[in-house]
Amino acid sequence: MADLERILRVVAEADEREPPKILNRRFIVVEGLYQNTGLIAPLAQVVELAERFKFRVMLEESMSMGTLGVTGHGACEHHGVSVSAPSIICGTMSASLATVGGFCLGEPSVVNHQRLSSTAYCFSASLPPFNATAGIVALRLLRSEGKDRVAALRRNCVAMHKLLTAALAGSRGDGGAEGGGLWLMGDEISPVKHLHLVHSTGNRAGDEALLYQVCDEVLEKAGALLVVCDYSPLQKRAPRSSIRLTICAAHTEEQVGSRRCVSCLLSP
Repeated sequence: MADLERILRVVAEADEREPPKILNRRFIVVEGLYQNTGLIAPLAQVVELAERFKFRVMLEESMSMGTLGVTGHGACEHHGVSVSAPSIICGTMSASLATVGGFCLGEPSVVNHQRLSSTAYCFSASLPPFNATAGIVALRLLRSEGKDRVAALRRNCVAMHKLLTAALAGSRGDGGAEGGGLWLMGDEISPVKHLHLVHSTGNRAGDEALLYQVCDEVLEKAGALLVVCDYSPLQKRAPRSSIRLTICAAHTEEQVGSRRCVSCLLSP
């Protein structure tokens, strides 16, 4: 947040030297829950900075909707921020809602512009009826059972985080959150967690090959399916190679506390 404030101050100083146009659209774009790190954005602080420096906030809620907040309503509920604070809230329905498509929330003028500019309107590429129905049913379940499902998810996330942290610290011997050649990234209550190599092989292909070996061993010996994050080769600054763990509310205590799975992860 300190670095974000520094950048905003640089922009403000530049505006004083050369005032911008009257019509000035500037956004701070954040993810409620970052898919590539498992970290939760400090939304309340972001909104405060945006208001102070006269920026708008665009909030991406693909991973946070259905997982954050007491009833699963996302980052705004989790941080106690008004849902009207971000100018635009958008996301995909392929995560918590288990279907396809996306959504955009905001003032009518913003939403209407987005609707008219979307591929669904321009090219008649709207959702098939069964996908739209799946999204509606998922939203109804979130509305009726969200509190219980989020509570179960939170318990599983915290249990998995504590298990991994203790196992990694124990294997290293000095209490750090790394061990067995891996280190853990992600907030305790986050359903997305990443395991990175402590020591890189020196190139992405080598790192990914080693992580794939870990995933294969865990699948063979523990019956748990893990994935190595896949990024486009066209991405100029792709995140560091990692194994992504995704926890859901339906996982049982036995599955979350699988010692066999953890022991495989500690010996890449």
